[in-house]
Amino acid sequence: MKKKIMGVILAATLIVSQAVTAFAGSKTSEVVLPNDFAAYYTVTEGTREAFAEAEAVSPQTVDAIIEVNNGSMTLAQLVADMKELLKAEGAAGLKMTEEQVDALAADLGSRTFVTKFFDLEPVNGGIKDDNGDYLVTLSVPAISTAMTEVAFLHFSTDRAAWEVVEASDVDYTNKEITASFKDLSPVAVIAKVDTSADNAIGTSPQTGRFPVSVLWIGAAVILGATGVIVLRKRKEK
Repeated sequence: MKKKIMGVILAATLIVSQAVTAFAGSKTSEVVLPNDFAAYYTVTEGTREAFAEAEAVSPQTVDAIIEVNNGSMTLAQLVADMKELLKAEGAAGLKMTEEQVDALAADLGSRTFVTKFFDLEPVNGGIKDDNGDYLVTLSVPAISTAMTEVAFLHFSTDRAAWEVVEASDVDYTNKEITASFKDLSPVAVIAKVDTSADNAIGTSPQTGRFPVSVLWIGAAVILGATGVIVLRKRKEK
């Protein structure tokens, strides 16, 4: 009997530890290149060192990107930061007008970050589409059918401007996103996420793990069942 109870407690402990891991883990998903694109592009974790070229163009923009990656800035706050940057630097650091930032905000709508910013660069010339733009397909494990309006938020170091690059194809089965870029530099995946009850159970759109609340509930159920077993045994005695 003691062995059974210990086994149940260990199972509950395992579930709780998984919940803690999910909570403490990265809030963005890993982005990788499918085999067909691995020889033509590189994906690098979004660090200040990786964004050295962008930092040379606009240091404050990279500061904001790092804040996003650290989890201390939302997409809405990033847009507000762009407007403040325009007032402080003008065309010196961010070559956009207030009207262009407002248009960007309208394009973003209610979309949120799905991944952190990462550095995407071409290798061997990349792959070009019919318009001469870089055609890229990325594997993003966090993508789910609860997401619509999937796109990329891109800071162009060549043009010193932000833009929304809409996905030309989203393969939810293989979790791959395809889009074309005029140039490549810091980029993040964004999407409109359905957080309704129908989509609440499943993997988190930002972590690819089961929601923490579900794991804690599972642990509570197991421990509760253990208590019932113990009480029954005592009554039988």
